[in-house]
Amino acid sequence: MNWLVDKINKNESNESVVGKECIFEGTLESADTVIIQGCYIGSTLKADKIVIDKGAQVRTNIFANIFVLEGTLIGNVNASSRVILEPTAKLAGDIISPELISSEGVFFEGNCRISKVGENNQENEAITKSIKAEFQAELSNFTSSTSDS
Repeated sequence: MNWLVDKINKNESNESVVGKECIFEGTLESADTVIIQGCYIGSTLKADKIVIDKGAQVRTNIFANIFVLEGTLIGNVNASSRVILEPTAKLAGDIISPELISSEGVFFEGNCRISKVGENNQENEAITKSIKAEFQAELSNFTSSTSDS
């Protein structure tokens, strides 16, 4: 694990670990840290901090404060604080988080929304609509100025 993952896990005494040789099927919830080193298959995985180690294979939807991916995840990620994708990470799914840290070498196929989990979608849609309208106006001004030349 890198320095940031080590910093997150420092002084953690209440860790739940699915070991390298383990296959876990079901739903797991924890108020503390969950580390997946083996295989996890389930509908959801909820914890304060979730780390999927290098070589781990997971198929679930993640709900966490902090999520760190070094292995493979098929599923969506909802993180209230941050998502960290390490160089060996492979993710097929969507991300919603206010902060995304991604390393070179990451494989990511899906959508990413940088916003707080549960944030008002109508407000987000209004902001998106406003940005698109401003962009369209700028594009129209650019197009008309270049055609006049």
